[in-house]
Amino acid sequence: MKGFPIVFAFIIYITSQSLASPAVKNNVRVFRSNSYMTHYYTIDPSQMETWITSMQGQSQGDTALVFGTLQPLTTPVFAVHNSDADFIYTTSSDEVNTLVAEGWVDLGIYWYAFTAQVCDSVPLYVVDNPTMTDHLYATNSTERDVAISSQGYVDEGIAMYVLPLSD
Repeated sequence: MKGFPIVFAFIIYITSQSLASPAVKNNVRVFRSNSYMTHYYTIDPSQMETWITSMQGQSQGDTALVFGTLQPLTTPVFAVHNSDADFIYTTSSDEVNTLVAEGWVDLGIYWYAFTAQVCDSVPLYVVDNPTMTDHLYATNSTERDVAISSQGYVDEGIAMYVLPLSD
């Protein structure tokens, strides 16, 4: 057992190094539709350009870093949308199944993220505006709090954990 702490530390180091690899990170791009007044999220730059062209909206920048392929400790993030153009991004396949049974459309896996805080990950908060049928996702707790206090959004907690843009 003398070598156990060294081996354990080495495994943690290798795992944290693979999670920190810049080659596997993808920016989550945020799009705001002028016509639907909802937010859309993607890691695909061409999808962002299609949204800008077809829905007369604008990019609102990037919100976080996630993975385009399965990585250690990550889980799939599914996207679903409804007829009101509202999108939900979730790590729960049970939530997807429930929403699909209610008429939502399953768009499949959009990216991979963490379900718990690991390495340098941060919470990706989700708030919902039922009047506008819009879900807003943010890593910034102040942005979340302002949406709740002055824009009619309701706190839905932490959707997943992501890597911050400052990495």
